[in-house]
Amino acid sequence: MNWTLFNWKNLSFLFDSRTISEIYEEIDELENALELARDEVIELDLELVEIETEVDALKKEVRYLLDLGVIDVLAVKAWYENKYGSRSWFYNFDGNGSRDSKESLKVSPTGAGALKVKANEILSTYNLEATTDPNAIVEAVMKWALDKNTGFKYVTDVNQFGKIEFWQKAEETLKTMKGDCDDLAILMHILVYYAFEKVGLAMHYWRLKLCAGGTLLEGHAFNIWLGDTGEWYAVESTLDLLGSYTKTWLKTPIRNNNLYTSFWGFVRKDRSWAGANSSIIPYQEVKLK
Repeated sequence: MNWTLFNWKNLSFLFDSRTISEIYEEIDELENALELARDEVIELDLELVEIETEVDALKKEVRYLLDLGVIDVLAVKAWYENKYGSRSWFYNFDGNGSRDSKESLKVSPTGAGALKVKANEILSTYNLEATTDPNAIVEAVMKWALDKNTGFKYVTDVNQFGKIEFWQKAEETLKTMKGDCDDLAILMHILVYYAFEKVGLAMHYWRLKLCAGGTLLEGHAFNIWLGDTGEWYAVESTLDLLGSYTKTWLKTPIRNNNLYTSFWGFVRKDRSWAGANSSIIPYQEVKLK
C-alpha cells in the first residue's frame, strides 16, 4: 500500500467523533482498571495459597488423629465420599458399549457361591475367620493374589478374548485363573467384599475401590484401600515388582508413590466415579513380571 496516498479520513469511523485526548483518557482508565485487576489476582493467589496451606494442615491433623485412634475412619466416611465428583465412570470395558463401570463387578448367583467359598478359604489360610481387622483381610487377599502358588497366569485380552479390551467377570477369572491386570483386580475386589461379609465387616467395604489409571510404565488396573490413618494405599494386582510387596503395597501412601501417575476412574459394587481422562480408550495393561 502506498501510505502517502492513503486517505486517513477512511478511519474516522474508529474515533466515533471523539478527540484524541478523550481516547487516551479512556486508555488510561482501562490500563488502571487492568492494573487493579492484576493486583486483585495476586491477592487472590496469596489467599488461595493460605487456604491450601490451612487445608493441608487440617488434613494432617485428621490423619494424625486417625493414626492415634482418636477418630475412627468410619466416622469420616461422608467426608471421603464427598471428595469425589457425582459423575459416574462410563467405559466400554467388555466391548459391548460404554456403560457404568460398576457393572463390571456384577456376580451371578452361581458365581457368588464359588467366590464365597474361595473367600472363606483365604480367611482360613491366613487364620482370619474371627478377625475384626479389615486391613488384615485386604492384605491376605493381596498376598493370595501375588503368591505364585495361586496359579494365576497373565494373558492379554487380545490373546485370550481376541479383543483389545475386555474386563472378565470375577467368577470367570476364578474358573480359568488367567487374565490381565483388570481381571485379577476385579477378582480380588469381589473376594475382599465376600470376606468382609463373612466376618461381619461389610461396613468397611466403602474403603475399597477398583481403579484404573496411568503408571510410570503403562495403563494399569488395581484396587486402592483407605487405611486406618486416612491414607489411600495400592492393593496391587499384577504389578509385583521385585521387593515391592515388603516395600510399597499397603505401606507407602499412594500420594507418595510416584509409580502411579493418574486415575481414570474408581469403581465399587454400588457406584462409580469418573476420574481424569476417564474416556481414554483403551489403556495398555502392565505385563506380569
